[in-house]
Amino acid sequence: MLTTLKKALFANLGAKAIALALALIVWGLVSGRVKAASEQSINVRVDVSGIPGNIEVQSINPPEVRLTLRSRGGFPSSFRPEQLRLEIGLQGTARGGRLSFYAEDFLELPPGIEVVSLHPKRIELILEELVSREVPVRPYLTGRLPAGLKLAAVRCLPEKAIVFGYRAQVEALSHVQTQEINLGAVAASTTVRVGLRQPASVLKFLERKEVEVTLEIGGKAQEGK
Repeated sequence: MLTTLKKALFANLGAKAIALALALIVWGLVSGRVKAASEQSINVRVDVSGIPGNIEVQSINPPEVRLTLRSRGGFPSSFRPEQLRLEIGLQGTARGGRLSFYAEDFLELPPGIEVVSLHPKRIELILEELVSREVPVRPYLTGRLPAGLKLAAVRCLPEKAIVFGYRAQVEALSHVQTQEINLGAVAASTTVRVGLRQPASVLKFLERKEVEVTLEIGGKAQEGK
């Protein structure tokens, strides 16, 4: 039995030696590659480009992502982690709203560098659409006319103003008012140029910020007639 065991051990000795040598070479190569691989964890800022003129980015959540990168052969000397950007293009976006993107779809890495982990995986943008709209102008009258006078008519020229702002707020606006006009200082029919009061929901007025308000004043009707 011992003889049989020896024969089994030493049979094809040359082939076995070659197989063992090949195995050691492969192991050495794999081990070398594993040892040569290196990793880095960095924060990468989220950028937005191609923003249409009628769109405003209200928030980017999160403003940066956490990356762990790996390079099998070690990171090249030219690699600068601080230069990496995650850039989301908004070309063709027509309306505001809440948009969600996969972060890895917008990450560009140099050749030979791969992503081990990325957190969070999704980026959320909140966009506001900017619009303009015509709304009526209403005079803001305060005080009382002197005794014996009455207000017969009030007219604004122009009757409407063009406001500019975020769609939801502008569409909810029913009118805008002028600056205060004190009736106590009016003794006869008059036309005054007065500015428009800017609501918090309006970013700005287009074309004009003033209107002309005409006040037609008449005598009080006599009692008993």
